[in-house]
Amino acid sequence: MRDHSRSKNVTFHATGVADFDGSWKTWRMRKMQTIADELGHEMSAVSMIKLDVEEWEWKVLPQALSSHALDEVSQLLVELHVTIKPQPRRERYLHALLTLAGLYRFSTVLKRQAAMRSTWLKYIDDHRITLTAT
Repeated sequence: MRDHSRSKNVTFHATGVADFDGSWKTWRMRKMQTIADELGHEMSAVSMIKLDVEEWEWKVLPQALSSHALDEVSQLLVELHVTIKPQPRRERYLHALLTLAGLYRFSTVLKRQAAMRSTWLKYIDDHRITLTAT
């Protein structure tokens, strides 16, 4: 499979999301931050990421959180998978819960940052402060 445009605003990149840069089977695999860098998104906000990676989310999410690859993402939609057969080991459930706790802490920090930004913008607006770049 190759990269291709599905429409004017949608491009499919034949790259798998992983917690490493390299190859897996026949797929080119990249960390989320590497993908952002390769596509030129390192300094821009991303409106939405939809992540459906068939159980790789348990490896991808901790790596993406610790590398701050999600800091400029407004919405993150994740399809979570837990294998039913065979029954997952206890450690797998604990890993999943810790990953979800990390996502919760991350979203709480972002909400606080947004509230602080909103407070500062209101203060600047209320006091008619002009900001200039130096």
